[in-house]
Amino acid sequence: ESLIRNAKLVPKHDESADQYHTTVPEGRVISVDPAPGTPLNISSEVTIIVSKGPPPVPVPDVRGMSRDEAFATLAAAGFEPYELGREFSADVEADHVISTDPEPGTEVRLAGKPRVGVLLYNAVTVPNLSGVTVEQAQQQAAALGLRLNVNAIFHRQNMVVFGQYPLPGSKVRPGSEIHATAF
Repeated sequence: ESLIRNAKLVPKHDESADQYHTTVPEGRVISVDPAPGTPLNISSEVTIIVSKGPPPVPVPDVRGMSRDEAFATLAAAGFEPYELGREFSADVEADHVISTDPEPGTEVRLAGKPRVGVLLYNAVTVPNLSGVTVEQAQQQAAALGLRLNVNAIFHRQNMVVFGQYPLPGSKVRPGSEIHATAF
């Protein structure tokens, strides 16, 4: 503005003329209109066009991706992903994305590194415990955050599981109980 005034012209900033720019930082002058060197009458207006910073970028749609794939995709797009929480679904594998906040497609300015929350599924897939000892079954269940309830007519050392419910491959909530029959 000072340089324009020193040239005996009138600086004018019209915010509607401001533009997004990938290399000129926000708040810095991109150009003036008319262009420098254009002959003008004294007291003519010169519009200053200011950078609005980088253009907004849509949040990528990472729904259904694994946690690692989603975090990598969001980071590559310039976002900082973080885990927003977890919900249960019997239809989807654990650690797959339900949704993001902001939602996919939302235009976000990449000033700094904007954060995107990722909501994940937390289902646990029930392992096949048939044919393993009760001790091994308890260890497998505990490693997955599940509890094992063993039913047996005669309790003895080294009992082997021969049936279970829920069935292997079922998806259950973390902390659920598996009922096993052993002999």
